[in-house]
Amino acid sequence: MGFIGTEIGNAIAARLTRFARPAKAFVSYPEPKSIGLPNRGMQLISGNFLFAGELVVVPDGSIWDAEPNTTAFAKDIHGFAWLDDLVALGTKDGKEKSKEWLWYWIEHYGSGAGAGWSPHITGRRVIRWVNHALLLLQGEPTERSVQYFKSLGHQASFLSRRWKAAPVGLPRFEAMVGLVYCGLALETKSNLLEPALRSLGAECQKSIQSDGSIQSRNPEELLQIFTLLTWAAQSLSDAGHIPHREHLLAMERIVPTLRALRLGDGGLAHFHGGGRGRDGLLDQTLADASIRLAAYPLGGMGYARLSQSGVTILVDTGDQPTGALAHNSPLAFELSAGAYPIFVNVGPGHYYGDEWHSASAEVGAHNTVSILGKAPEKNAEMGKNSELDPPVVTHSENEEYQMLVCKHSGYVHTHGLEHFRSIDVARNGRIIRGRDRLVAEGADATNRFDNWMTFHGKYTMPINAHFHIHPDVDAQIGMNGRAVSLHLPDGTVWVFQSKNSKIELQDSAYVEDGRLKMRATKQIVVTSQATDYEGSISWSLTRG
Repeated sequence: MGFIGTEIGNAIAARLTRFARPAKAFVSYPEPKSIGLPNRGMQLISGNFLFAGELVVVPDGSIWDAEPNTTAFAKDIHGFAWLDDLVALGTKDGKEKSKEWLWYWIEHYGSGAGAGWSPHITGRRVIRWVNHALLLLQGEPTERSVQYFKSLGHQASFLSRRWKAAPVGLPRFEAMVGLVYCGLALETKSNLLEPALRSLGAECQKSIQSDGSIQSRNPEELLQIFTLLTWAAQSLSDAGHIPHREHLLAMERIVPTLRALRLGDGGLAHFHGGGRGRDGLLDQTLADASIRLAAYPLGGMGYARLSQSGVTILVDTGDQPTGALAHNSPLAFELSAGAYPIFVNVGPGHYYGDEWHSASAEVGAHNTVSILGKAPEKNAEMGKNSELDPPVVTHSENEEYQMLVCKHSGYVHTHGLEHFRSIDVARNGRIIRGRDRLVAEGADATNRFDNWMTFHGKYTMPINAHFHIHPDVDAQIGMNGRAVSLHLPDGTVWVFQSKNSKIELQDSAYVEDGRLKMRATKQIVVTSQATDYEGSISWSLTRG
């Protein structure tokens, strides 16, 4: 069924399920587990509404007074995830706004109207309503309580009919866990619980791969799915129910992968539309899950990991996904020293709209090599008879270094070049050295290289290596443009150098959740040339 058919199906189901048997009370109250951001709560109180990449300002107004330009914004506010942020404030204003905006939704949209009647949005909404029920119903008259439970019952019936229409991935899990919450917590909806648990177990088996990975390769999406599964498992256990076996096995598969995708500050690496995760969420969810499995030492989900003496490096060595939020980041890496990220990708620009999404998805927005900003091709974009070679990854070590060599072929069909990247980390964590080689190997590759040169009328092919610097790191170029000193917040200084290549310090940007705008920062750009079917850039990062 296409998008229009799905939307029509949702609208019909939203109207028909109005007449379903209403809920009347809670059988059990799941403990509130969703974590909000107080600064986001303050933004909401003051009328700054940033959702789905669009900022709408309604000074001191209601969230329902916002007049967005996109349906994505409208859908997002109907998901009630903002309720976590208002509750996180812990203030009278936050509590009052929470209730005011809830009752407005029930009155104006609770009958099946508005943009909020799709399965994943409904699942997201009922999870928040149940999580914060004690606060929302405290001091309210009986008629309000009746309205609240009637609406929850309506949404539970809608989810039971429409969860299968949610897209695979995070949206499907939001819909299904929302249905589990309803079947577990609502007095007249217990008949929904067992079918929901069986379906959730089947979805876990289907969508969570044997290595704990998901199709999008988005680390933050994996965290969000794991968080939902943990909430559901805890709530079931607290109420005396046993989660489905496949549900628990999926959680065990995810934990080592999530741990392997963390940088030294505890946050996740920024890849394929994912951010670092909300502050404290990963630690809290891992603690709640009580699964004592260590990180995969060499990485997971298509990300290679190097880790020595407090230095952590994560490199995108997997097939490049092609989903709506996917980025073009072959062999891009992020690097932290101790608790401080140093080199980071720009991040999930979709937080700030389509323009930033496009810019942040480009190869030059990542710590990797670009050729005149040209995007390397992905396997899924190639014809059936012209697939790219899969990425190649080799880990090794000796007494002095831990080493990684990796390769991708995304430039073969356009430029004739394969990209080889090697990164070595000293055992003492004080020296990181890297080399990027772009090589045309074989007659077909050299012909493509020659054809590119002829078509563009050039004798050399410009190549750039990008190193985007975290905004908390102060960068200063020195040694007559041959080095960049990087000053970390704790006073530690690292020096970046590149032999026989031009170094420039250029403007960049960084996505940080909870902010109304991108953070300004800098990037190191190292420029070289490919001639005679080969080009290379060597670089090093040394602790002072």
